[in-house]
Parts: sequence; structure tokens; C-alpha cells
Amino acid sequence: MISQQMWFNMFGQALYQMVALLWLLFHGAKYFGIQDGIEYTEQTGAPSQHFTMVFTLLVMMTLFNEVNSRKLNGETNVFEGVMQNRVFTSIVASTFVLQCLGTQFGGRWLKCYEGGLTFNQWLFCLFVGAGVLGWQQVINCAVYSVSHINDTPGESHQGGLLKFSTALGSGHISLPKGATASSSRANALKHAATGPLVYKNKASRTKSL
Repeated sequence: MISQQMWFNMFGQALYQMVALLWLLFHGAKYFGIQDGIEYTEQTGAPSQHFTMVFTLLVMMTLFNEVNSRKLNGETNVFEGVMQNRVFTSIVASTFVLQCLGTQFGGRWLKCYEGGLTFNQWLFCLFVGAGVLGWQQVINCAVYSVSHINDTPGESHQGGLLKFSTALGSGHISLPKGATASSSRANALKHAATGPLVYKNKASRTKSL
């Protein structure tokens, strides 16, 4: 079953990766001072450095997001226990090494640019790729904010300002169905001035304050 956190993870990470790849695709060639990938391939028939960067960035973001995928409940420390899983670390390490070798030395056999990427281009791919780790913390904060709002106790007819906690436990003031927030506040003030409040705790036991 896909939880709320998992939905946020999927769409949130997809948004980050889509923005990064689109920027590199449409503005990366000019930024790094290289020829546009389509123009280069049309002129030479060989894989371009521009598109090799796009490919490498996609792999780096996917690779770092595998670390995020270890934690599915919004945990802050996604590296917790990572060194205890030798299978996972060996897969990530081997994928990274093969990607580096393929990009730099694979050439046309892997449809990569002859000569690979420059040092600055690699730094960009690694930095933006690792950015998915920080972006995951933003996603976790968004999930927490939404969950915190949705977890407000009480029913729909009960005013939010009337929900409270006391020494008797957490609960809410019992009000008639259909009451609005403004009428609920007015009734609460009236009861507070003239008589005891009726309190209902989690176990639905009615008590007088």
C-alpha cells in the first residue's frame, strides 16, 4: 500500500529531477560553453558532450535517491545503518564506478561523448545529484505540515478553538451538531461564565470541569 509519505516522495523527487534535467537540456549547453547536443549530433553523427551530461546527471540523481529510498516514513537520517547493508553499499558503489568509467571511456560503444566530461561538468552532476538528499528533507517537512493539519482532533462540527487539553486528558468540548465556529465560541464563553464545561475525553467519558 502506498502511504502519504510515499506519494510525496515520488512526486516530490520527480519534480526535482524534472526541473534539473530540463534546465540542463535547454540551458546547460550555453552555461557550460559547449555545443548544443542536437546540433552537434546532426553535424558529426557522434554522441555529444551535452547529452552525455544529461545522461550522467540522471544516473547521479537516481543513484543518490536510492539512499533516500531506504527510509519510507520521513526519517531525517537516511544514512542510518547504511554500512550494515553490504549488498546495498556494493550495488551503489559498483553503479557509481561503472557510470564514471562508462562516461569517461565508453565512447560510442555506450553512446557517450569521446573523452567524457570535464572536471567542472562532473562536479555539477555530482552536486545536483546529491541535492536529492537535501530535497528529501524539504519533502519530509511538507508531509509533516500536511499531516499535522489533518491530524487535528475533533469532528467537523466542532470549532477548532474549542479543542483543548487538561489534567483530565486530551479532548474537546461537546457541542451540538451543526454548530458553527462563531456560535461554538459564544456558547463556550456563556458556559464558562454561568456553569461548568462539559468535557469528553478520548474514551468518550463525560466529565464536568
